[in-house]
Amino acid sequence: MRKAALLLIFVFISSVLIAGEIRYEIGNYRADKDVLNEKITAKAEDGFTPLGLTHDADGRVSVLYVSGIIEFDSWQLVEYQNMFAFQDGMTERLEAGMYPVGLSLIDGKYHVLFIRSKNTVTSWQLVRTGFSERDALKDLKPYFAAGFLPAAISGSEDKMAVLLLEMEEQLGKSWNLIRYPAEGDFISQQIAKNLQAGRIPWGIHFKENKLFISYIQL
Repeated sequence: MRKAALLLIFVFISSVLIAGEIRYEIGNYRADKDVLNEKITAKAEDGFTPLGLTHDADGRVSVLYVSGIIEFDSWQLVEYQNMFAFQDGMTERLEAGMYPVGLSLIDGKYHVLFIRSKNTVTSWQLVRTGFSERDALKDLKPYFAAGFLPAAISGSEDKMAVLLLEMEEQLGKSWNLIRYPAEGDFISQQIAKNLQAGRIPWGIHFKENKLFISYIQL
């Protein structure tokens, strides 16, 4: 049942949807480095920015793309074996002018999608919280007040991980998290409504038969 539900999502939302000048797409690929490199590079050349990363129950990789939001000149997908390697890798990539836009935690490893743009990250935090929007907003409120906004979401069985960034030019005004059932038409309609309201999908995470989407208000 779960596999069928996940497939249903991609049947309906893998095509491009246009709302004003902003387009989005979700691609679903084999977890193969060469395949991911080819697919993400092709979408970047078409004007899309990768803004989300998640693994599904079958180990396949989904990437969220949005156009018309950020100009970037390169990207990297890096796998870190543990939290310590992730922390060191974040420091290294940030010093090189890159910042994270996707995070997927699986089997204790940290898969992080980075892009390089003109914006500069001044600080970052990885915060664990509940999977409900209420819990997330409560736990993240102090970080919002300090000028952070979420750049990526992921999670384990009982906790969601939110990667927050403080940037010289903050990309949004506010943030919210919405959980959707695995119903393709409904998800497409809801993303379209959020885009029309100026809320940009920025971060995705699969948990069982639910799709969590993080939005940033421009």
